[in-house]
Parts: sequence; C-alpha cells; structure tokens
Amino acid sequence: MPQSLAFFRGNIVPIEDARVSVMTHALHYGTAVFEGIRGNWNEEDGKLYVF
Repeated sequence: MPQSLAFFRGNIVPIEDARVSVMTHALHYGTAVFEGIRGNWNEEDGKLYVF
C-alpha cells in the first residue's frame, strides 16, 4: 500500500510526522474552519443572492 504523505512546514513528510500542537491557533480558536461566502443584496427583489 502506498505511503500517505502530507505537506507540512515546507516539506513532504509521512502523514504520521505531520503533527500540530493542541495550542495551535487554528485549533484553539477554530480559525481554520471559516470560509467566506459572497452575497449581494438586491433592492428591487428584496433578496440576498449568495454565490
């Protein structure tokens, strides 16, 4: 079975070696889970159009 790899700190490493601290900002504050969604309000229709 092929070895699983990850890009971690600028290198390709075995997936077992790609570890982050539990104090990492993205885990501690959840900053890695948000995505942006664009929307435009249409005054004529009174609707929000989300892309």
